[in-house]
Amino acid sequence: AHRLQSLLDAYRPEVLLCQLNVLGSHDTPRVLTLARGDVEKVKLLWLLVMTWPGAPCIYYGDEIGMAGGPDPDCRRCFPWDEQEWNRDLREYLKGLIALRKRLPALRRGATRILLSHPRHNLLAHGRGQGSEAVVVALNGCDDLAWTFDIPLDGMEVPPGSTLLDLFRGNRYFVRNGRLEGVWLPPRSGTVLVVLDQA
Repeated sequence: AHRLQSLLDAYRPEVLLCQLNVLGSHDTPRVLTLARGDVEKVKLLWLLVMTWPGAPCIYYGDEIGMAGGPDPDCRRCFPWDEQEWNRDLREYLKGLIALRKRLPALRRGATRILLSHPRHNLLAHGRGQGSEAVVVALNGCDDLAWTFDIPLDGMEVPPGSTLLDLFRGNRYFVRNGRLEGVWLPPRSGTVLVVLDQA
């Protein structure tokens, strides 16, 4: 959270919105390899990248789970045999791209870190404000589900608003400036929107 906040603080908002955000490139090991083959960790990383300010960039093959070590192993030829693809990862990324296109706050909304709990491996950030507010929550814990409140400082979401978890369908309420009782299973994340946007 401190490193992400330092990036938010280092650049003007218009620069943040046009920066290129990558998890891998022709000069780095593949993201799946860096995650030691853990697809759920890769999904959490993509959720963060697709909801962070800037232009997300997918290095060819990362969308179907290509592995590869340092250069030149990261430049393997794309496997055209679809039997080799991780279709679940590809569909997940397609869903995130569609969500980013659908919700204006994920493309141009102001960004703020709302919650960071290193001991429990929780992170939440918000984009936009008011009726366009989007909250992104991630549980990086390997084996524990968490229920937690998310402070909505600076998001101007009216008290009594309902936010919908777009991944699981749960509804959460805003009371005293906090989104109350958000539940996430281990190694998962979600996007929450004010019910009017759902």
